[in-house]
Amino acid sequence: MLKLVTTLLLSCAVCQGARAPVIGGVYGASNNGGLPVKIPAKEKILKQEVCNTEVCQEAAASLADAMDITADPCEDFYQFACGGWMAKNTIPEGKSKWGRFYELRDKVDQDLHEIVEMEEPGAATAVANLRLMYQGCMDTDAIEAAGLSMLSGAMENGQGGGWPTLLQDDFEQGSLNLGLLLGGARRSLGADYLLSMWVYMDDLDTSKNIIYIDQPDLGLPLAMYSDEESYATYIKAYKQYMVDVATILGAEYGSSATEEQIVADVEQVFNFEKMVASVMTPDSERRNSTAMYNPMTLAEIKECLISG
Repeated sequence: MLKLVTTLLLSCAVCQGARAPVIGGVYGASNNGGLPVKIPAKEKILKQEVCNTEVCQEAAASLADAMDITADPCEDFYQFACGGWMAKNTIPEGKSKWGRFYELRDKVDQDLHEIVEMEEPGAATAVANLRLMYQGCMDTDAIEAAGLSMLSGAMENGQGGGWPTLLQDDFEQGSLNLGLLLGGARRSLGADYLLSMWVYMDDLDTSKNIIYIDQPDLGLPLAMYSDEESYATYIKAYKQYMVDVATILGAEYGSSATEEQIVADVEQVFNFEKMVASVMTPDSERRNSTAMYNPMTLAEIKECLISG
């Protein structure tokens, strides 16, 4: 790949001169005052080691297929390097964008789909558990039979406190345990409210795993909360979605909440999300991985929370 890029850049460098071919020479000089460009002699090029394995041939064919050699690299280098791939590919149905990395991601997803659907005796524990989870998600009959039982806590004043929007006057403020509520949402729903946390390899020491703590995921992209006028249509639909969910669950569990109460609560929820968004760091300021890496012990985190 490095040799290919070097060759392409060299072709542009030569083009900046007289654009005249250099035959059998060692140097090609521009006639517009540019610096001479050293070009390996033909004999030296022939002596270079060339990978000719099946894998290398496949990679080379893929690169060549993605190029448009009819384009002038000095005029449109992107077309020269990627024009072939663009001509052969369109954005798939249901996708907003497409590219080589998305293509690879799609291929990985397809391979994973084959793995979870195959029946392989003696599979590793992790693979066996993955297949069990997949089978549970695909068992629509069992899902329908369970109904909304997993959401029954919405109308219960247990340790989670229930859902105030549906409980209204029956909600007991003292019953709310925020820690249990957030922990339960993370464990059962994979939702990151107020904080996002996950376990992954240490960026600077991949021999160990660490707990990462970061800002949360919100219901809408961060930019929408700071520019409500431009995204008014999306925000309206988002609020209506919350109202619809609360209305359906309210009817299912016999809530006494009125439409006006639900709408008022949804507005409070959105305003709270907007407040959280105002103290979050936008993606444009999160590109420095070194600045994002701030290891702390549990004691240090507690001290930060106490000192505020």
